[in-house]
Amino acid sequence: RLTILPQRVLSVGEFGFVVDARLDGAKAAVRVPRGRMKVVTPARTSKLMREIKVLMLIRHPCIVALHGICVEQEMGVVTPVLEWVEGVPLDAFVKSAGLGLGRVPIETRQQLLLGISSALWCLHEQQPPIVHGDLKGSNV
Repeated sequence: RLTILPQRVLSVGEFGFVVDARLDGAKAAVRVPRGRMKVVTPARTSKLMREIKVLMLIRHPCIVALHGICVEQEMGVVTPVLEWVEGVPLDAFVKSAGLGLGRVPIETRQQLLLGISSALWCLHEQQPPIVHGDLKGSNV
């Protein structure tokens, strides 16, 4: 059901790399740990499990959806299988627009800010409230 395409790295983050994947033939993204997979600290595992729990409960058009998890028993790895989001990260979009947001139409800037604000509002309204903790252009 899941085919991971490790040669196509989409982004690099705290836990490792986000790579291209196919889930039942449809595009998906999988976060794979960086470095030696056997070296997984309890703190990292705990943080990842909290993130997976949050993603299981949240449904919002501006928050990436969790399709499921992939468990590699031999290596002791649990990794989220995420919705594929078409496009480029916000920081790359701003750089490609010229010298910054001044060249991006006001309507586009407003839509971006509304989407980000709406997603944060959704997280903060949960009980208990959820704090993103890593909001930056490369994560939007």
